[in-house]
Amino acid sequence: AEMNLGQIRLEVERCARQSVRGIHHAGGEMIHPEPILDAIRDSVNR
Repeated sequence: AEMNLGQIRLEVERCARQSVRGIHHAGGEMIHPEPILDAIRDSVNR
């Protein structure tokens, strides 16, 4: 997870040649694992 508001997402998509789902979080704190796991589960269930 990147600790910014998605500035690197486009570069990751370009290099990986895959769609990337952003989990954006502002506030300077680490992103808790649960939102990341929720996003992974949601993406798998699509």
